[in-house]
Amino acid sequence: MNGEYTSSRGRLYFRGTEETAHRDMGNVSSLSLSVKNETKERFGEKDGVLVPKESILVRRVIELEFVLDRIGDENLSIFFSTNPNSYPEQSFTEELYIDGSGCYPLGYVDISNAELTSGGISYIEGSDYEILKREGMLRIPEGSSVPASTATLSGYSGSNSRLGVSGGRSVAGDIFFVGDADNGRTLRFSGRVSLAPKGGISPADRDWVNLPFAGVFIDASSNESLIDIDIY
Repeated sequence: MNGEYTSSRGRLYFRGTEETAHRDMGNVSSLSLSVKNETKERFGEKDGVLVPKESILVRRVIELEFVLDRIGDENLSIFFSTNPNSYPEQSFTEELYIDGSGCYPLGYVDISNAELTSGGISYIEGSDYEILKREGMLRIPEGSSVPASTATLSGYSGSNSRLGVSGGRSVAGDIFFVGDADNGRTLRFSGRVSLAPKGGISPADRDWVNLPFAGVFIDASSNESLIDIDIY
């Protein structure tokens, strides 16, 4: 097992050390997996001459990089700690492009009296949309009547009005990736890794929508069963 593996898209699942089940981390828009083996030759004697007998694995390094699209707030909290900055209570109006179901960051927390409009139509909170008040997110559920459009959300935010995050942290756990068909080939792998986001993020700036990660497989040299790679 040695080489470079890539996938242009797929689905990734992750289970942290303290968790009992894998969680769906979302869509992967690009992924690369590198497996590097360091070996040395073991020699034996044949007719009084030393000849190579077998190759012995000395060290295996398996590294991973990928980009997640639209990582949700629950998954985001695994790697980042919220760090709200205090501002007085204020009203706000924010325009954002809605392009389907999912969570959209607002840059405000402790939201109240929120109203979502688009094209002169006011939508109903609780059925057409949901406000995740503490997280500072607008959630559009499956089957919502809110169309793909630029919408306006207005309301009030509490005293902790601007939401930031501290730097990302490494988290150990079990990973499972299933790629989509890519030029007739599909990549699938699982194993134990240490993952961390590459760089910091700011939900207010929407930089987290496409979030890059890097990881390394744990104890890859001592136990080959810790990683399972299939290409079919």
